[in-house]
Amino acid sequence: MKRAPENTITHNIKEVKQSVLSQIETIFFESTNNYAYAEGIKHLRRIQKQYPRLLKSEDFLMKLGLLYDHLAMGEQSTKKAKLEKQALALYQKALTLYPKSYRAWWGIGRIWWHRESKKALPYAKKARALAIQKGTASGLYTQNIGLIYERLGKYKLAERWLLKGRRENPRDWSAHLNLVTFYRLTHNFKESKKSAARVAKLFKKEPATFKKTPWGQKIQESMRDAGKPLNLAKIKK
Repeated sequence: MKRAPENTITHNIKEVKQSVLSQIETIFFESTNNYAYAEGIKHLRRIQKQYPRLLKSEDFLMKLGLLYDHLAMGEQSTKKAKLEKQALALYQKALTLYPKSYRAWWGIGRIWWHRESKKALPYAKKARALAIQKGTASGLYTQNIGLIYERLGKYKLAERWLLKGRRENPRDWSAHLNLVTFYRLTHNFKESKKSAARVAKLFKKEPATFKKTPWGQKIQESMRDAGKPLNLAKIKK
């Protein structure tokens, strides 16, 4: 095989790098939207073996950590603890490499949130502060604080933070969806229906391919059921 000119080699490396990053992005969103977390982990680990430098990428570490994190939520006891440990190790590695990573701070907070521990709060608040500092959209990071209070059963505080997050990002349907869930949980169906109407208005702009995924279907189901009660067990994810 002929050796390509140096400038062509450099160009090809750049092209491969971008194609790999695009592939990772696609795998992550397809896995999460279809609840195919184990499959996503398998594919990302395969790519990681080909490109070990990815373990120094904040984005890669967070994506892989979130897949382990989500997979853990569907498991029990020993297996759940093992998957959470893998997610936590990835989040902590990201935080070591990127101390101001609001994503990594919240990743660790997520683990404590799922364990229904108030230890999640300082991580969520730190993540929010860093997101604001960096100038990124902070609404969902603000709402994460509310979600923790919701899980702890402190509903007044939960509502305060959830509404604050919605005010910060009123054009994000996720911010309204979190309130649909909260108001269904607390049996405030008037408000849950109002929030569902806001979700519907924004969600209609999403592509049809996303709406057909299990996650897209679940969102639409939440809107349809806005007038029905929701048990806490239903929102453990």
